[in-house]
Amino acid sequence: MNRSRRNPPWTLARRAALAALALATACSTVPTSPGGVAANVGGTWHYLAASAASPTVDGTLALTAGSGSGFTGSLDATEASALGQRLPLTGLVSGRASDATSIEFDIVIGSARLRHHVATVRADSITGTWIETGDSGAGASGSFRAGRIS
Repeated sequence: MNRSRRNPPWTLARRAALAALALATACSTVPTSPGGVAANVGGTWHYLAASAASPTVDGTLALTAGSGSGFTGSLDATEASALGQRLPLTGLVSGRASDATSIEFDIVIGSARLRHHVATVRADSITGTWIETGDSGAGASGSFRAGRIS
């Protein structure tokens, strides 16, 4: 098999772009609402994401509030396929709150997958949607929810 077809040269560029996007998100600051109140997302959350076209992801989302409206963290989960296979899934989280109830965050999974989340925070729950991108461009999308553990 031709090596260049198996690993196109743009694959490394796309991976670098995903890493740069995650870094830019982690380092960016977005103004909060006029009152200056950002969503309270610090803590440990039970995360559950699903869609009709992709495996279910079930695990723990650990988030730490940063300065201003930013936050970072990690995902430690399992991905269950339609065939019942359970595979470990881990990722790094970076995000920001735009006001007291609205957040956006990315989870970088491995070197080639990025899940972008847009969500609403209400008390001890987060609900929203996600879309995944990777080497082949935009992929699966779906909904997720998270409940605060601590």
